Amino acid sequence: MTFLQPLDRSWDRTSWCVPSALAILTGCTVSSAHSKFAFINREDITKVSGCYAEDLLCALLDAGKQATPVDLHSRYPKHKYGPRLKTYLKDRPFNDERMYPLLLETYGHVQCVHMDYLASNWYPRPIKWSEASNLNDNLHRAWIIK
Repeated sequence: MTFLQPLDRSWDRTSWCVPSALAILTGCTVSSAHSKFAFINREDITKVSGCYAEDLLCALLDAGKQATPVDLHSRYPKHKYGPRLKTYLKDRPFNDERMYPLLLETYGHVQCVHMDYLASNWYPRPIKWSEASNLNDNLHRAWIIK
């Protein structure tokens, strides 16, 4: 069982990764997530595209979630650009990083992981993380979502 929610595909426009991550972690619709980021960025809802992870962290806080950063630099000191996504997911310890959902930021993309499942706007429902197409991307930042 995973806490990640499947995406509501009633949104007829492109589902960007940051609003999709909000929908995946909170269960809200993709259209309401896009509406929230349009309000945050003072944009028309049809122009929401380049949202930042910081905007997502604020929206998660507004939804009653707490985001705790994972210290990747001390764990992977030899990786200048962060560890590969597959390295981190395979090696993460059996503590909060496996028990709670994670928000992961690779270059230009945000996705969510809980237990053995990964969810993002690229997939209609959570998949096994080992089946993801971007496992060789470097992981820049990670947060535990409670």
